[in-house]
Amino acid sequence: MNHFSTRLWTFVILCTLGLPAMTITAQDDASMFMQVDYLKVRTGEENEFEVYQSRYWKPIQAQRIMSGEILSWKLYRVQFPSGENSEYNYVIMTTFSDFGTVDIEHDLLSDIVERVHPDMTYSDLVSKGRDLRTLVKSEVFRTEDHLNFQFGANDPPQFLSMDYMKVKPSHEAQYVKLEKEIWKEIHRHRIAEKEMDSWVLYFLQFPGGTTYPYNYATANYFKDWESVVNGWPEEYWEIVHPGADHDALVNMTLETRELVSSQIWRLVDHEEIKAVLYRED
Repeated sequence: MNHFSTRLWTFVILCTLGLPAMTITAQDDASMFMQVDYLKVRTGEENEFEVYQSRYWKPIQAQRIMSGEILSWKLYRVQFPSGENSEYNYVIMTTFSDFGTVDIEHDLLSDIVERVHPDMTYSDLVSKGRDLRTLVKSEVFRTEDHLNFQFGANDPPQFLSMDYMKVKPSHEAQYVKLEKEIWKEIHRHRIAEKEMDSWVLYFLQFPGGTTYPYNYATANYFKDWESVVNGWPEEYWEIVHPGADHDALVNMTLETRELVSSQIWRLVDHEEIKAVLYRED
């Protein structure tokens, strides 16, 4: 169990005993794992699907959080791209502190369902969901770096800009270095200016292989739509990296990776462990 898992269990015990909660600060080397489920909901059934998730799955995820199994559960609606021909229109992000808990056993989940919804079985719940949506694909990401990432905020960011990258194996070290040393500092300034809420760099753990369309992703979180569309002014380059050849840095970044897809998601509902700040020391 890593340092973060240990602190997470301490937090859960305090909550169970009714003692005051504390803020948990992760170690620099502690990774989180995020399972992303991409769903296609039929046109006209979006509202019913959202009600289904909030009424049935949200309390189940709350139990998983209390047991220390997961850190958060978030339901997003894909704002862009959109339309009948879009591959998926909803995304569920479930965050874990321990990779070993990503693939939960069926029997354990069945027990939680029966405790939370005693009038239905796990099979009933799954069957009800199949009538509303199709699971397009699932992926697991590992955090590589982050800024201001936290759980349990009273005012969680409402929008997420998700950028998927294809990085050549020979350029991975250079790409990660550029993200951490150049772009992360730009985002740090944007966060300080209240133009952005948080930032995360992800590595795609599963599935893998050279034929998969991407292997990295960055998540940019925003409080509101205005912050999403405003972007950031050019003068930030000189403020954050004075004297640097900005065009050269941009071109260097473009040489290391291909931007496969850029998407905007809107938060629909969520359940998170309370008062947890995942940040650098």
